[in-house]
Amino acid sequence: MAGVCALALISALPAAGEEKTAGIKECVNKEVGQNEKVLVQDVTCAPGEGSPMMSRPMRIVHVIAAGKIKRTYADGTTEEPALKAGDTYILDIQKPYSFVNEGKTTFRAVAVTVK
Repeated sequence: MAGVCALALISALPAAGEEKTAGIKECVNKEVGQNEKVLVQDVTCAPGEGSPMMSRPMRIVHVIAAGKIKRTYADGTTEEPALKAGDTYILDIQKPYSFVNEGKTTFRAVAVTVK
């Protein structure tokens, strides 16, 4: 699996997508389904949208439409993972971070969060 742990994103975001955090509109997470073990979400991040600083549970993300995501950790360090359409990632980042889509295209993915 290409890029395991390279993507840092998604899941554990509020579903509304209208709230603002530090001036950034949040990505839209649409619940596809869930059971006692997993939560499946369709995630859409338009250019300029992102997520606030928070910890996230382990999840699997399948990229549908690539984007330019910039992840920022609490200590100020940043990463810009390469997100390619069709790639699938297992994410288990142990420290809080925020992210924003700095690209010119909308990022879209399916996220499966393990409960």
